[in-house]
Amino acid sequence: MKVTLVSHASVVIETHGMRVWTDPWLTGKVFNESWSLFPPPAFDRSKLGGIDYLWISHIHPDHFHVPSLNSLPAEFKRRVTILFQDNHAERLFHVLKECGYQNFQVLRHRQQIALGGRSAVYCYSAGTLDSCLGVIEPEGTLFNINDSRLNATDCRRVRSDLGRVDTVLSQFSLAVYNGFQPRESHLRRGAVAVLEKIFRNHQALGAKVTIPFASLMRFSLADNRYMNTFANHPRDVWDYAQKRALGVAILFPGDTYDSSARCDSAAALAKYDAAYETIDQLPYDTPAAMPLPPIKEAFHLMVRHLHEKYPSPLLRMLRAVVVKLPDLNKTVAFSIPADSFSEVESSRPPDLIMSSQPLHLCFFKPYGLQTLSSSAQHTVVRNRANWRIHRALFALNNAQAYGRLKYLLSGDTLRYFGKRLRAAVRYTDLTTAWIRLPYVYRLKRRAN
Repeated sequence: MKVTLVSHASVVIETHGMRVWTDPWLTGKVFNESWSLFPPPAFDRSKLGGIDYLWISHIHPDHFHVPSLNSLPAEFKRRVTILFQDNHAERLFHVLKECGYQNFQVLRHRQQIALGGRSAVYCYSAGTLDSCLGVIEPEGTLFNINDSRLNATDCRRVRSDLGRVDTVLSQFSLAVYNGFQPRESHLRRGAVAVLEKIFRNHQALGAKVTIPFASLMRFSLADNRYMNTFANHPRDVWDYAQKRALGVAILFPGDTYDSSARCDSAAALAKYDAAYETIDQLPYDTPAAMPLPPIKEAFHLMVRHLHEKYPSPLLRMLRAVVVKLPDLNKTVAFSIPADSFSEVESSRPPDLIMSSQPLHLCFFKPYGLQTLSSSAQHTVVRNRANWRIHRALFALNNAQAYGRLKYLLSGDTLRYFGKRLRAAVRYTDLTTAWIRLPYVYRLKRRAN
């Protein structure tokens, strides 16, 4: 089996003459224009004719990147088969049909499907959104964890289904930050926790080699560039693994890993080290300021929708939120129960600090508030519990899990709450990861 790294979470997996391309993201920015590919992708479009399947892990835009998928040739779209988990697959397929794709295959949880010849694929759905891909051949098995959070039970189930896992692909750095303070300690611990997660999964799956990927991006806005200081580098993954005698293969975009040959990571590590030396010299954009009137209009439209979909007692749990907008030199307060949005005295202590453009997105798009966690464009100063309730409500709204009785008993809503409940149980054993002090110290030294 061969794995060629394209970019971020995108690889081409070759097995017995069949090729599966995962999560193509080839150009542009995602998450409110706040993430950029880093290093640049390496993809030869002349090789499209050899790709048989496209697998999409989940619907986040750094994995389901519609502009990249839409940019591919019409002949490729007619021929290739899209693989996606059995989790509202019809919605993703509808978007891709509009782009010209014609062939689709739903992958059910823990199901194997033959690719032809001597290979098969396997799907493991995790939580409410993510999924993993297994690629199975007689010589060995590859398991693409991607962004998924797997606990010990998940790993036992995967091993019972697949028999063995030889090669694991896994995310290796920070992807979310909820703005909680103190920033430095939250982010240092979070970065180390990702390393812990990688190698818990590596050991629980009995893997021979882990390939770190799905973090090949940089935070590229002026108000989130601080995140790059705390991000794990491939060198961090390598050093962590070497001290524990765990197998790791480091690939730079364009590199190929061959499971039948020894992988020398030295050249890739040197390229990454040189790339990260230049990260502060790259351009960092500042979003244009959004005036208060369109923010206020978007807020009132969103509140009307929430009052239609959720019972008043639930909405009354939300207290007013005060937001400082440094780019406008203004402070505003909004209340969803009262449907009020107004400018207030700048001396009033804020609950949140963010620029005007991401605040507008919070109200303008159903997914806007969730995007804040990925774009890292806000700081939570006070009243964290109240903000958590707002986040929970907006997540329900984005999932179309509405609270009024006529919606509450719908199949989609019940399935959503069932998945959330199972996820809460699944992840209890992920909350006690041991933080290894040498890696906290290293990240602290980098920050200084």
